Amino acid sequence: MVNNNPVNNIDPLGLKCIKSLSVIFASTNGGNQQDLQNHKGGYNYKSGRVYYGTLTATYDDSSTQGWSVQAGGYRTDSSSVNSGDDSSTPAGSFTVGTTQGGSHNGFYINGTGRDAIMIHDSEGNAGTHGCVGVTSSFTTFADDMKTTKNCCKKPSLPISITYNVSDNDAPKGDKGHGKSSPYGPPIEPDPGPTQSGDPY
Repeated sequence: MVNNNPVNNIDPLGLKCIKSLSVIFASTNGGNQQDLQNHKGGYNYKSGRVYYGTLTATYDDSSTQGWSVQAGGYRTDSSSVNSGDDSSTPAGSFTVGTTQGGSHNGFYINGTGRDAIMIHDSEGNAGTHGCVGVTSSFTTFADDMKTTKNCCKKPSLPISITYNVSDNDAPKGDKGHGKSSPYGPPIEPDPGPTQSGDPY
């Protein structure tokens, strides 16, 4: 991209590659949602709260860009998350693949201890089953991930996920916050992405 001289040249196409990602959830919808009695197909039980925050990309040139995100509030009838617990994204330090795919055409987060957790477009839904749902300009984020994979040859990126909320608003349950500290015990990371299931 810079004629093999990154010190003296700049990318003429203006392409930037992502160095790292972070997600900070800073607020919640408050009330504790209860399981729906009349659900359809056992897919969208309400469970726990929906959390809102920002996904931030830090680029190789030290610039940053942010996107609004949400997570949690729902579970499937076969979920490992207990009924009524928060199903929000596990917190901790993980990796995220730069290859786009899966049922929601997103990016898998590896090592969370939960099945098929990914970053994807919120698709207009009110929450997620544990994924990071991007509610603003997902296409821009996906394009930058594609550039990072194809032009900078990075198959994965480090990602940190944290909850900057009060103790009362911290995710409850042993699956809704994964290896977060101070809100939960550590868990062993998964060996790699799991693409079964269909969370959103």
